[in-house]
Amino acid sequence: MTHIGALGDPIHPIYHDLVEKADKFYSLCNPGRNICFEFNDGKLMVLEPDVFKNITWERIQEVVGPPETIAAMLDECDVFSLLDWSLVFNQNRNMQHLIDEVFPLMKERDIKPYAFFDLSDPEKRTKEDILAGMKLIGQFEGTFRAVLGLNEKELYQIAAAFDIPAGDLESTTKAVYDKMGIYCVMAHPVKEAGCCIDGTFYHVDGPYCAEPLTTTGAGDNFNSGFCLGLALGLGPVSALTLGVCASGFFVRNAKSATYEEIMDFAKKWAEDGSI
Repeated sequence: MTHIGALGDPIHPIYHDLVEKADKFYSLCNPGRNICFEFNDGKLMVLEPDVFKNITWERIQEVVGPPETIAAMLDECDVFSLLDWSLVFNQNRNMQHLIDEVFPLMKERDIKPYAFFDLSDPEKRTKEDILAGMKLIGQFEGTFRAVLGLNEKELYQIAAAFDIPAGDLESTTKAVYDKMGIYCVMAHPVKEAGCCIDGTFYHVDGPYCAEPLTTTGAGDNFNSGFCLGLALGLGPVSALTLGVCASGFFVRNAKSATYEEIMDFAKKWAEDGSI
């Protein structure tokens, strides 16, 4: 696993576990500070994102290497993820450089890797920015199997940007999928999750927790479980199930599950719901 992002120097304590497990990591800038206040009916997040303005294509090449180096890294990956699109102000430009300068250097593969995208609340961006970003994500399809992951709010924000009338989870996910033209559009509301692949909608209910220890980070843990399922070659329903188990464990324990813990969680949920 290689991580490129806002790790900071010295490395912030929250990333110690990540750094220990990663084969390589590259720090582009210091981490943005986010103070989260959670309540029974929602949460307030106070973010200082200005540091992310430093994540430019020039900075990426300075830290990681030229397009040839980046292409060689991507040739070895099973899942390539671009996260926090809304917060990385130059991400559309960075994505365009990847498409133009890196993708032509990559090797042809019989089984294409996945490219997973997390937007991190696109209401911070204009409709024009959102539509430009979605078009760029569409251009990852072909070199990768592109996957757009959305929470419930983000699903309806992207639908609105495409002028899609609000509907239920299935109809809205399908409509966004049709507009995107990519391998998969996935959405994960609090109590359920669904995805559209090859024009078919798949759905699972989640292990809902009425009194979570924390919810900030639940979506990230869902994404991790879902991407792990894809990388392992699981079908859509199984990948969604792994995602809801990852987030279900996290909100109950305020920590991410190990592989053994998530398997035990899934087994107990399947057998008697004692989670």
